[in-house]
Amino acid sequence: MEAAFGGTDGPHVWANITCISGALLLWNASSVVERHIGKRKFAKLFLIPLPQEKD
Repeated sequence: MEAAFGGTDGPHVWANITCISGALLLWNASSVVERHIGKRKFAKLFLIPLPQEKD
């Protein structure tokens, strides 16, 4: 085990942990929202164009 982690950098490990944790958090949050509003409306949120801004 020590040989596997012997050449790792501390900051790189923390960066990987942060990125993976953020991805899992977003995955779980999106599944909760999808369950709440339904699959069709959830998919539609990402497929419809944004409304035009009025100047």
